[in-house]
Amino acid sequence: MTFNYIHTLRLIVYLCLCSLLFSCANQVAPNGGPKDTKPPKVLHSLPENRSVNFASKTITILFNKFVQLKDADNQVFISPALDKKLSYKIKGKSLIITLKSPLRPNTTYTINFGESIADITESNKLENFSYVFSTGPYLDSMGITGHVHYAFNNSTEKGILVMLYDTLTDSIVYHSRPLYFSRTDSSGHFKLNNLRKGTYKLIALKDMNFNYKYDLPNEAVAFTDTGIAINDSLGVYELALFTPLPAKQQLLYASSHDYGNIKFAFAASADSTSITPIDTAAGDSLYYKEYTQGKDTVIAWLNDVRTPTIKFICTARHFADTLNISMKTVDSMKQVKVHFISGLLPGSKGKGFALAYGAPVMLRLNYPFKTYEKNTILIKDDSIKKNYTASLSDSLPDKRKLYIKFPFKEDRPYHIIIPAGSITNLYGVYNDTAKLFFQTQTSEDVGNLQIKVTVPASNDSWFMQLFDPSGALISQQPLKANQPNTIFINSLQPGKYSARVVEDRNHNGRWDTGNYWKHLQPEKVFQYTGAINIRANWDMEAEIKIP
Repeated sequence: MTFNYIHTLRLIVYLCLCSLLFSCANQVAPNGGPKDTKPPKVLHSLPENRSVNFASKTITILFNKFVQLKDADNQVFISPALDKKLSYKIKGKSLIITLKSPLRPNTTYTINFGESIADITESNKLENFSYVFSTGPYLDSMGITGHVHYAFNNSTEKGILVMLYDTLTDSIVYHSRPLYFSRTDSSGHFKLNNLRKGTYKLIALKDMNFNYKYDLPNEAVAFTDTGIAINDSLGVYELALFTPLPAKQQLLYASSHDYGNIKFAFAASADSTSITPIDTAAGDSLYYKEYTQGKDTVIAWLNDVRTPTIKFICTARHFADTLNISMKTVDSMKQVKVHFISGLLPGSKGKGFALAYGAPVMLRLNYPFKTYEKNTILIKDDSIKKNYTASLSDSLPDKRKLYIKFPFKEDRPYHIIIPAGSITNLYGVYNDTAKLFFQTQTSEDVGNLQIKVTVPASNDSWFMQLFDPSGALISQQPLKANQPNTIFINSLQPGKYSARVVEDRNHNGRWDTGNYWKHLQPEKVFQYTGAINIRANWDMEAEIKIP
């Protein structure tokens, strides 16, 4: 009896222990619970944030969570800048910062952390945290705010440097780092706090080589015309970024990618640059030059397609360069063909092609034409089974573009045949037969735009530009000062357009950039706010008022 009792008791204890061990070995985290979305919180700093008479070499910041430091090189900066970079170390829930450079006396420093501090579990960011200290007996308390935009199109960019110098000479930006600096956010806004009272040079810079100096010709820069006085924290500044034109012309590259074709890329507009081939088999071999929209790239077409290397002389004002170009050559002219690129739109619902309402058919040739037959084009109106003859016309000086002249009717299917031999290119090669099929649009497929523009009285000229949804300039209209200007632009394809007004100070009909060294601001551009939404069969109205 006693033995059975003891045996039973031992068995019960053994089972309980097994159950307990099993439950311990299979513990899991509890399910559910809200996701942690809170950023780390600063519990304590040593020395304390906003300390005065600062003399430490290290700064320790304790958080309520385990943290990580992301993209410190781009996110964390100290102003005024130090000669050597800060070093960082994560230890537990603490961030330890080491100062490797001597500090200026009686100076307020700000370490901005941007979006670099985040917890290690959910990467919740502690945004725009800053640590401020002074090596003197008080913290400087002045400040400024502002906005930086690109002068050409009013766009903004994150990370543009905004810098203050306590020396007002122009050259200070070239050979010295700023006293204070900050960076723009994605909307172009900036702020500089804890500044000392005084007069400063204010500069914004897209720092291409990350040295805090304006020392590269392709760096975008913005500046105020005079020094700014900082006596409080009320100053607000608008800065217009621009990239200056090169001081002198320069050939960037030249290469041949097609038969008889060379592309020359220049640092500045090449409309006054002379390009002359010499020592070619075809003698005076330059047949035709065309320019890109900015006129800084020239495409030269040569009669000679057999000489493997051609020597060129490029000259302009204060510029001359001689170079040899390896050419792409052919053994037979049969290798060179004429192709067409028509000016047609995608058809409705993705089917076929459509001819824009009121537009001619445009043919873009792959090689410049030399001659063409004017009245050889066959047009079939498939809706009434009737044939017509149409003519070709050119738009000189563009030798790679031809138009088909014909009174196309609305909402009709057309079939165009361009017979073989209608067009001859500069090498004497004829086109093969080409066929085009399309449906014409109606007036209900397009929209119209009326823009009212008012600009102030001034001695400057003004013009308005309209850009299509792809960003291509489709209309430029001159404006009269100090009176309403009503502009009608009709038969626009549906989509979102943009418009802007340019103050043309030098009356040359185009926007001009600035020059820091000549104290020349870029011409002002006033962008229409938002998009102009053109809808089919709709008359749209917009208004731009320049203060």
